[in-house]
Amino acid sequence: MSIKEPVQTQDTPFEAEPGALPERPFGRQGEMLPVLGLGGQSLIQRSDSDAAATGLISRALDLGVRYIDTAPLYGPSEVRIGKAIEHRRSEVFLATKTAYRMASAAERSLERSLKRLRMASKTSSVKAHAQGSSKVPHIGVLKF
Repeated sequence: MSIKEPVQTQDTPFEAEPGALPERPFGRQGEMLPVLGLGGQSLIQRSDSDAAATGLISRALDLGVRYIDTAPLYGPSEVRIGKAIEHRRSEVFLATKTAYRMASAAERSLERSLKRLRMASKTSSVKAHAQGSSKVPHIGVLKF
């Protein structure tokens, strides 16, 4: 396959422009997102500096990554992601998590996350044990 031909994954008919990441629908709403995302734990949490972490995030966005996943438990991850996406928020589908099972505690946790992420009102998705937040258009429940 030449680099100028549309990219097609083996198991789906979704095509992408040359050099672009293939996309697939995400969740019930069907938001189209690239097949690669950036997890906020290992590389971002363990980066030597804020500059190294924000540089990594910016480069991922430059390469077409739009889904970024984080959580309060990932140490400085939320703060670093917030710095990196502050002026690129419209490019990012951001997911965070909470371990709280009560809606009120989950809401407080989400509000703290939004502050660290430098987001005024809402995130794209929250993976939560508790539902009931007006600040999140998509809620997923993880079962452990």
